[in-house]
Amino acid sequence: MSAPLPDLLQIDRALEEVFDERVRQDERWGEQNHPTVGGAGPHAGLVIHANYAYEAERWKWSNGVRVERGRLTWDGILLEETYEALGEVDPTRRREELVQVAAVAVAMIQHIDRKAASASE
Repeated sequence: MSAPLPDLLQIDRALEEVFDERVRQDERWGEQNHPTVGGAGPHAGLVIHANYAYEAERWKWSNGVRVERGRLTWDGILLEETYEALGEVDPTRRREELVQVAAVAVAMIQHIDRKAASASE
């Protein structure tokens, strides 16, 4: 059985809010060009990436346990994806992971909106 099609209007509304927030950020702070990770010393970034990769594996394991127990939650999904992105050294792979982070964040927004809509019915 295939998954139901996503509510494209709901996704569009969430992405419009994300777009508006990005515009506000640029208006307030200008273009931002920070390093992905920081730290003191020439190899600190690699150590930090490794720590994030370790956290990603911990969250992946934790989410597996949560799935087995029927208790998967959005926090675990978002943290796993975020740590995967931050733990990635390759910029192309990091970008792919960040797209997944953004997609999970939008899915969480949709979930909040669905709950709010059903509560008001």
